[in-house]
Amino acid sequence: PYAEKLLIVEENQITPFHFHWSKMEDIINRGGGNLLVQVYNSTPSEALDTASPVKILSDGRTYEVPAGSVVCLTPGESITLEDYFRFNFDPGFIEYRRDHHGFTEADFDEEYQIWQSCVKRKIPQAYPGIDRIIRRQLEAGGHICVVSHSVDFNIRRDFRANGLPEPELIYGWERPKEERKPHPFPLLDIMKKLDLRPEQLLMVDDLKPGFDMAQAAGVPFAAALWAHRIPEIHAFMRQYSENCFDAPEKLEKWLFDSE
Repeated sequence: PYAEKLLIVEENQITPFHFHWSKMEDIINRGGGNLLVQVYNSTPSEALDTASPVKILSDGRTYEVPAGSVVCLTPGESITLEDYFRFNFDPGFIEYRRDHHGFTEADFDEEYQIWQSCVKRKIPQAYPGIDRIIRRQLEAGGHICVVSHSVDFNIRRDFRANGLPEPELIYGWERPKEERKPHPFPLLDIMKKLDLRPEQLLMVDDLKPGFDMAQAAGVPFAAALWAHRIPEIHAFMRQYSENCFDAPEKLEKWLFDSE
């Protein structure tokens, strides 16, 4: 079952270290101040591992920090365990919440409102190198379209905030279920509106719903593996996708500089 446990921390208050072997837990800063989290791995004997780096998944971005590092979560930010990313990969967010947590439509509506409240306050940074890919694609006469679980308004806002040209077409979460990821409708509609064939498109994504959508529409797929380092996701992508890239600059080189 899914539940949220509310912890109230006063300014300058220090809470004890703790960990779980198997429980999935997200730490979300829903307050008005910064939350400082010191992170360590655990040894098999349940002591602090002061040597090995700690893998952090925060708001969809994965990175490593040295043992004992202090991660600052501003209001609305979160640290998420890798299991959450795994379930988003397969079976996907909706199926995960519905089948694993028993979410009803009312639950989904409530979570959507919480999510919207969070993203209104937070603008994500684009991965370094993404701007060059977008600009080179447009300079070559190509198109940029976005199919996302975010909504149109936030996607356009985030592109502008990162100094990026706005996408030509956007298929966001505000659309009917049959017109959003992982349904192939967005790709089919892009081909219709831009008069393109399947082989003239490239779907770039880091999760299985994007892969499934590309397969259903007969569109080539490229796996963006720079957002996480989860072995089973990388293994799936490398097994089923001919094009896998662990850095934006490698995707850029393949797109524009390969002979």
